[in-house]
Amino acid sequence: MLNKYQNLRNQGKLHGTIKRAVALAATRRDARVETAKRPPTVVLPLGLEDRHTVRGLARAAHPRKQNWDSEEGTIDRTSILGWTVLEKDHGAYSRRCTWRRVSYTPTITSYCHAFETRLIARIFTTLYKLRAPRGWRFGRDELGVYVVRVSETREAFRYHLESDDVRAGVRAIRTAAIAHEVGQREAAKEQRLVREATKAEKKILRRAGVWISERDSRNVGNCRAGTATFARQNGLDISRHYPVKVLERLIGKHYSIATVISYAEKRTLRELRTGVCALIDH
Repeated sequence: MLNKYQNLRNQGKLHGTIKRAVALAATRRDARVETAKRPPTVVLPLGLEDRHTVRGLARAAHPRKQNWDSEEGTIDRTSILGWTVLEKDHGAYSRRCTWRRVSYTPTITSYCHAFETRLIARIFTTLYKLRAPRGWRFGRDELGVYVVRVSETREAFRYHLESDDVRAGVRAIRTAAIAHEVGQREAAKEQRLVREATKAEKKILRRAGVWISERDSRNVGNCRAGTATFARQNGLDISRHYPVKVLERLIGKHYSIATVISYAEKRTLRELRTGVCALIDH
């Protein structure tokens, strides 16, 4: 190796000391390896705080615009402010109307790369580098980036991250992940006690209609970030309610869909019996 660098020096192609050249070559080699190992870029769903922030920024910058859609994260870094408003043309309102329906989506630069022991993320214009808590690891699945105990193999115990989690730091992420574990155990215990609706109750539910929201998913133990990602992947808006038939078509796409439907049916029956619809359930 030293002869190689000595030959380069003799040819006038090496500047500085041989020691410096060897160190520089090692640094470049490590950088190439690191780049090759870098996992795919994953969009971080927006937490409630970041959604509220970009909503205020967008509406203050465009006070005359209407038809706002839900806020979203993006891997795009073209905006120097870290946020922008995307415009979507839905076409004419009707054949007889020349006016076109246009909606607006506030977006934030919000993405990350998840290594097993560390996380690199960008939210707005800030770069975050986090180490996994001791005994925990980061990972990635079809619902996004998650943190889970090293010894845990059950998918339900993966806590999927939002932008608010990353900004809050490792300690807050660990606390939220532990709370998610507790919620999963309690939800599993409740589901064991839930009986299937009788034929008479099924008939009542068909007549009254069952509408399902993000809160139903949360109440069976699913994390908000995973719910939001699943909704986006299947063309659903996390801020809306959907009839049960929409979720029934997605049963094969995630193991918890049937549980969410069962919970929503139980909640609907309770509301019909009491005549009270609690806002906390919606």
